[in-house]
Amino acid sequence: MNAKQNQLKREYEADPDSAILQLFAKGDVDFQHLSFRIQHPSMDGDMGLHPASGGDGSFQCPVEIMLAGWIGCFGVTLAAVAGSMRLSIQACQMTASGLMDFKGTLAVDRSSPVGLTELKLVVEISSQEPEASIEKLLELTKRYCVVHQTLESPPAMEVIRR
Repeated sequence: MNAKQNQLKREYEADPDSAILQLFAKGDVDFQHLSFRIQHPSMDGDMGLHPASGGDGSFQCPVEIMLAGWIGCFGVTLAAVAGSMRLSIQACQMTASGLMDFKGTLAVDRSSPVGLTELKLVVEISSQEPEASIEKLLELTKRYCVVHQTLESPPAMEVIRR
């Protein structure tokens, strides 16, 4: 693994922009079951390093799983809120993405951040409902989605060694 990480470090030093990637998760809301189906990444298997940080691609990236958790919670909440509002939604697809600079993660450049620096959630809704109703749906979904609120207003965090 170190050989692959060392190779990536050299590549990122030579071409800093090649270390900046958009990670993502995508899926669809199931309004009938108040659920959300993740299209990417597959949630089967173990978590490991992303290929851009030395992984071989056989493991799920924990950051993409975090993004999948965000859209999963947002999608389920949207379905519940739409039901409460008695809105007719034909389909809803979402894509969550986060910009990450792997130079920080691999300690290539200490001034590069470690972690996601930009989060985006694209919500595509197919509906004949008035635009004002869809805007209210999104406003209420943001308000009641636990993961969204946690990301928007991070709680105090602590790592405890036992």
